[in-house]
Amino acid sequence: MEAVIAVIGAGTMGAAIALLFANAGFEVTLVDKSRGALRRAEDRHRGESLEELEEAGLRKQDNPASLITYTTELRVYECDFIVEAIVERLRDKIELFRKIEEINSPAVLATNTSSFMPSEIARHLANPERLTLFHFSNPPILMPLVEVGGEIVSDETVERAVEMAKSIGKEPVVLRKECRGHVLNRMLAAAGVAVGYCLLYSRPEEIDAALRNLGMRYGFFETIDLIGLDVAKDVLESFREYYGDKYRGIRAMDFFMEKMVEWGKLGKKSGEGFYKWDGRRASIPESQSCGCNTTRCRNCQRGVQNRGGRDC
Repeated sequence: MEAVIAVIGAGTMGAAIALLFANAGFEVTLVDKSRGALRRAEDRHRGESLEELEEAGLRKQDNPASLITYTTELRVYECDFIVEAIVERLRDKIELFRKIEEINSPAVLATNTSSFMPSEIARHLANPERLTLFHFSNPPILMPLVEVGGEIVSDETVERAVEMAKSIGKEPVVLRKECRGHVLNRMLAAAGVAVGYCLLYSRPEEIDAALRNLGMRYGFFETIDLIGLDVAKDVLESFREYYGDKYRGIRAMDFFMEKMVEWGKLGKKSGEGFYKWDGRRASIPESQSCGCNTTRCRNCQRGVQNRGGRDC
């Protein structure tokens, strides 16, 4: 498939999305206003992100970063498919897409918004039918899901988004009915309410161990650390603006997250959130080992205590 790709935003999601396209052989322009963010993205592209491609079984290019142009300028003139992955603020997303339309009106526009409905952005554009949801699960390289679609997007645009998602090894799910948070993050928000109450009785690592032993790849708190507590906070604020208190749990959880963001404990990207992070892995103290002495125990491998002393 011939296409030139642009990804706007070189944070955790944008950097990974850019690498996925480059790994599939596309020429990619990665744009961010921050040179520091671009440098960090390039460092990941030459290091830990390559390990993630290997782990996901997606590695195709020896040096996918060589297909990426890193720039602070909005160079999208010749791009066919443009993905937005900037901060989760509706006003900023609308402003960005308006600028892009002025530069390149024929391109397919895709938003990786975690919470907003695509039509909330598209209705402010000259060609609203050209904007589709293109929302990845975190971490984007390892997780197969991409949510695409919207209520006012054209069938042609959705088909193009589905093709692009498949071309980078992902499994697109088309959503024709819109809601804030789409499917994935509404479910995650509901889980967060329950998990907040669980914190009254259990530690984050114990809760996460229970969820992993149900077959989840990551526990809830690992997932929030991977997303970033600052991003999760923005998403919850968007939810409350739209849904009221429907996704509000215990007040202490809100206060705790606000303080963690204030202290700079944003999760994996800052080295510490609910867990301390050593590279790609959450570090859990050895003192919390399960003690069941079985090599197959996933709790033992992650250092999680089994209070009942049973074989996990």
